[in-house]
Amino acid sequence: MNRLTWLVAAVGFVCAGVSFAGSFPTDFQEAMGLYQTPGKVAEAEAAFLALAARDVRDPSGPDAALEMASRCALQRKDFAVAEARASRVGDAALRTLCRMRIREAQRQWTGLLELAGAEAFETWPDRLIYPAAMCRGKAYAILGNAAAERDFLLARANTFEARELAFANLALGNFYRDGARDEAKALAAYEAVARAAVYGAVKYDGVIAYATLLAVRGRGQDALAHLDGLQVETIPHPDWQCRIYQAFGTVYAAQTRTADAASAYRKAAAVPGASEELVRAAEKKLAGVSP
Repeated sequence: MNRLTWLVAAVGFVCAGVSFAGSFPTDFQEAMGLYQTPGKVAEAEAAFLALAARDVRDPSGPDAALEMASRCALQRKDFAVAEARASRVGDAALRTLCRMRIREAQRQWTGLLELAGAEAFETWPDRLIYPAAMCRGKAYAILGNAAAERDFLLARANTFEARELAFANLALGNFYRDGARDEAKALAAYEAVARAAVYGAVKYDGVIAYATLLAVRGRGQDALAHLDGLQVETIPHPDWQCRIYQAFGTVYAAQTRTADAASAYRKAAAVPGASEELVRAAEKKLAGVSP
């Protein structure tokens, strides 16, 4: 759920009426590029701190830099430093969001809701509504609070970006499936992810969940078509390959195609580099369908 991409950093603030002084936008964009480059977070952190110290006309620039400096500290789990930087953010909404992210990283779900449960995110700056609603919605969902639905719907209504929409729909699907126990709504939310023009983890997760529900409803062929569309052999992530092969097995098992289910589970268990936990799960499922 990384709302603040380099494009938003370079352009979004300007579109929102923020005017950084001098070369701040260019330097901020360069810092964001470092932040998104593996192994460059320390350099990005130094750049954001330097930007935060600049004397510029519009305080939203240093605030944005402090936000990112706080997130850099979070990556190395230095919660005290992240909190100290968040406390220096002048904008109240952004400061609260920074602190929400810290509670999320600490898995302090009750503390997160104590901090932001009363916030009316609808009144916040547009660019902050999505990440804030997703963050609080996650806390509500984990604690079994039905208010999660409201936040996930708010997040979905406040973005046009395909990946963000996919994450919001995935969160809704999980809530409807596991919390509200509303299979029809869960199916619709997962279908939105499955049909979205996105790639990577959110796509894989959504398709697996969608295919599993389709199979339960007797739509095994549709489920297999969506799983086939992932082209599992081309995915360079062993854990996702293992999970997708297991999903094939689940669908085949629902169709009572025992031999095909066993074959899929064998493939899952044999994926090189897959985590031991996933391999054990595949082996257990294989044992369940083997004579």
